Amino acid sequence: MLRSFFIVILLFVVGCEQNKQQALVVDTSLDTKFAQQAADGNASKDDQSEISFNETLYTKIEWDALILAEIRNLLENPPNYLSELPDGLTDEELLKLIDEARQKNEAEIIAYEKALASTEVVKEMAGKKVTIPGFVVPVAYNEQQQVTRFFLVPYFGACIHSPPPPPNQIIYVENTQGLELEYLYDPILVSGTLTIDLFEDELATSAYVMSLEHYKPYYD
Repeated sequence: MLRSFFIVILLFVVGCEQNKQQALVVDTSLDTKFAQQAADGNASKDDQSEISFNETLYTKIEWDALILAEIRNLLENPPNYLSELPDGLTDEELLKLIDEARQKNEAEIIAYEKALASTEVVKEMAGKKVTIPGFVVPVAYNEQQQVTRFFLVPYFGACIHSPPPPPNQIIYVENTQGLELEYLYDPILVSGTLTIDLFEDELATSAYVMSLEHYKPYYD
């Protein structure tokens, strides 16, 4: 069990490093397209919704705005032994190294483990209208196979191919109209009102909830 737990930690560290290297850039060509269609009078119903969306009402944020500085510092600086474990260890050797590391740095390791599961939030985010980029992890679909409930996460593969981020780095999003997404590896930009509430699912636990009011694609 201990081995499995620390493998999870290692995978989380790798996921965080990959997230730091990913740059999400908004596709401004969409805005140009909608503006031109509006001028020509050729906008569809969906495009009209895009045109009427007032992005100035929303504050653009990044994921670090949702996590307390002290928690973020712990996650960005994991215990050294996690990155120094040699390959090919037997279970007995691994547990011995972990035990030795705990004896030397117990307080540091416990603090890091708590940060991995932290539900502490930035209280100022309650009721705030925000726009944030991320990746979709579906929780529920409607009859048309559109995503109606999902987790928004900061890096691709979280909760599916790798362990979930801490709850304060996951947003549970509800969208009654349904979200159409061709590929899960395509990042999107979502806008909505944040509330602070714990939502638990077999995939993950989130410390923030959003009622989706608008979304559009993002591209690398």
